[in-house]
Amino acid sequence: GYRAKTPDGILKTMDAWNQWINYGVQTGDYSKAREFLSTSNDGELKIYREIEALYQRGGWVIDGIEHFEPAGIPRTDDHQTYYLETNHEWDKHTEVEPDGRQETWSSDKEEEIYTFALEYRDGRWQILYSRIDA
Repeated sequence: GYRAKTPDGILKTMDAWNQWINYGVQTGDYSKAREFLSTSNDGELKIYREIEALYQRGGWVIDGIEHFEPAGIPRTDDHQTYYLETNHEWDKHTEVEPDGRQETWSSDKEEEIYTFALEYRDGRWQILYSRIDA
């Protein structure tokens, strides 16, 4: 399973997290997605708070589904922090405010490569941060 301290456990963790972030963007509930993050992952946590606030004030998100496809196997230099390169696939993300105002971001279909850093802590993999490499 995704709690296994193996490269396969990292891949399963990333898949489960990816499903929960897509649930969060569609419902405004990121509680399960948060369980996969280190508390120091400020960038991702900020995104969750912003979308949750949008839903709490009566807004919503149209589309917003994204997929992080592993581009290889996890690598490590120190057997503590592991890195996983992924291809980020998405189409568009539209935030709708309660008054009807909308803001849309769309993928230019260029390849986006995200590298995720993970560590095994408290019996599970935690995502420390991600960065865009391309």
